[in-house]
Amino acid sequence: MGRTLIHSGGNSQWQVTRTVDTAEPSLTTIRSLLERLDSYLDGLRRVGLINEFRPSERERQIEMQRQQETMARVHKDAEKRSVFMSLVSRSILLYGNRSISYFEDLNGSKQRNEMKLQSFSHTIEAPRLDIIDPFHLDYILRVFRSMKSAP
Repeated sequence: MGRTLIHSGGNSQWQVTRTVDTAEPSLTTIRSLLERLDSYLDGLRRVGLINEFRPSERERQIEMQRQQETMARVHKDAEKRSVFMSLVSRSILLYGNRSISYFEDLNGSKQRNEMKLQSFSHTIEAPRLDIIDPFHLDYILRVFRSMKSAP
């Protein structure tokens, strides 16, 4: 074959390696099929980008919203069927200083549970990047003391 063929996929690469062997009985068929594949791929590349096949930004947003709604429905359905969600209750905390939740007791009546919320904070002390030499520190303190007593 006189020109370099650009093929797609591992199968076509394997077929190209088979065309090197001249003792292969199906050599002419393989070469013919590879040339047809090459002309097909050239035709696809020659067309370029077709604007009609590319969705607009609005259409992309609509599709993303549709997929998000579908996933939300699937998520809710999965929560309804979940064994774990039947064991625990869901509570949503908004801004405020207390949480109110309801649960059913053994008699089947709803009970109200109110829990006061308080602030929670913590601090971390970052280490310094220098090491204090006690002998040098003692020397500096003596120098400062002598400077204080000096006239």
